[in-house]
Amino acid sequence: MKYVSRYLAVPNDALFPFGHGLTYTTFKYASVSLSRGQLSAGDLTANPMAQPVVATAEVTNTGSREGTEIVECYVNVRGASTEQPVRNLKGFARVSLKPGESRTVHFPLGFNELSFYNAKAQRTVEPDTRYTVYVGGSSTAEQSATFDMKQ
Repeated sequence: MKYVSRYLAVPNDALFPFGHGLTYTTFKYASVSLSRGQLSAGDLTANPMAQPVVATAEVTNTGSREGTEIVECYVNVRGASTEQPVRNLKGFARVSLKPGESRTVHFPLGFNELSFYNAKAQRTVEPDTRYTVYVGGSSTAEQSATFDMKQ
């Protein structure tokens, strides 16, 4: 008889991901976009208070009841000198919508939201990295947009 592990044969996902909540209505996310496709690491470091990238998404109440949704913005960094988490929560907004109503939500992103700690424990942004911004109702948000960090 062949040995089969029941632990490896099941999905490795959280039963209730971060941000998962209960409501009496449903929400749909669409049109996730960024105000820019590229950003200069030097410009962002020189002016850390600026927020040169704005992520936007349209949220629609698709249910038959009024409801409130917590819209969450996550950032993923690829190509950094140190390994980064798959998703970091960088912003959220509470949106109350009537049935069928839509609203566009904006998340300004600057040095505080886009930087990470390098091997020397310094907050930095690095050129030649790719950022993916996810917007949705939980940490499993699928709607995303990307931009590149250049010199």
